[in-house]
Amino acid sequence: MSAPEPKIAQISNRLMSGDFGASHPAFLIDRDGVINEHRPGRYVNDWPDFSFLPGTLDAFRALASTPDPVIVVTNQSGVGRGVMSASALEDIHERMVGAVTSSGGRIDAVIHCPHPPAISCACRKPEPGMFFSLASRFGVSLAQSVFIGDTVTDLKAGATAGCRTILVRTGEGELTIASLAGLAAFADGTAFQAASHDSLAGFSGIARDLSAAVAHVLLGWGGLRR
Repeated sequence: MSAPEPKIAQISNRLMSGDFGASHPAFLIDRDGVINEHRPGRYVNDWPDFSFLPGTLDAFRALASTPDPVIVVTNQSGVGRGVMSASALEDIHERMVGAVTSSGGRIDAVIHCPHPPAISCACRKPEPGMFFSLASRFGVSLAQSVFIGDTVTDLKAGATAGCRTILVRTGEGELTIASLAGLAAFADGTAFQAASHDSLAGFSGIARDLSAAVAHVLLGWGGLRR
């Protein structure tokens, strides 16, 4: 029996047609706790449970003018656990992409791992399988890409895939900061603090939220194709 594969949906025509070019970087973004409010101990089972975090739509508007694809990369084991249906998750993602697009932003694809931890798959973060799937299918250059997340599993997955990573303080971000020895938090209101960690290759720093992380990449780094 072959290993379970991640699911890719909401693929934009531009990404499908290869208009971004060969071996291109991408903005890779976790979902829960980064895009929408984290619900500790609960799943986002339908659209009424989904609430954009402050500044999220601003971040996607800023990304709309970049030359690189914007892709959501998320664990969604509620499907594999039987807590929610695959069609319900697809509806949430369709509505999420629609809301971002209506506000002037852009999401070019959503890739998710539906498998519970009990299944030995290569795509559930901290495993890097979803990233490798994107690289194989769409020509994403992981070494040039950035992954923005809020958990240690996000940072480990991005590091293993070879991406640069940014941790946001939203969602489980503060708990993640506290769990990583030697990684000091910064004062409230600070948009971005450069940081590194010996166990996390490519870790670049801590951002207040998704909007601050995007602003740092676009302004501080000069984008991904600098």
